[in-house]
Amino acid sequence: MTANFGFPVVIGLVGTGDYRFPVVSNRYKPAPLHLVTTASVSALAAITGLAPIDARRFRPSVLIETEDDAGFMENDWVGHTVRIGEAEIHVTEDSRRCGMTLVAQPGLAEEPDVLRGIMRHNKRNLGVYATPAEPVTLSVGDPVYAEI
Repeated sequence: MTANFGFPVVIGLVGTGDYRFPVVSNRYKPAPLHLVTTASVSALAAITGLAPIDARRFRPSVLIETEDDAGFMENDWVGHTVRIGEAEIHVTEDSRRCGMTLVAQPGLAEEPDVLRGIMRHNKRNLGVYATPAEPVTLSVGDPVYAEI
């Protein structure tokens, strides 16, 4: 863990007390898909002046290449259906971003202005979470249509 965080990390038992910690539930409803568009990544880059921003920073399971450059278009998809190839995908909620978006990753420098830009210009959201109507196989190059 030290190598991943860049500072010494130690795990161990402290003291001899009976430690019981509260169960912390997920802050978000679990969703199998995280959709992000290239339009949103490009809009964020333009707003922050950080062009280019690598989409890997946001860890999407599906990166949708868009011809339209209207940034943050995914915001309008919540509560609607997106079709990816033959798959029917229900968009359930916005993807609220956390500090992981600014952390250095292999090949990507630490960049606090990424999260600042998201917070200031898109209510802390970038991308959406979604659930397929049934088990599906998605393929690179599948056409994507938002039914809104």
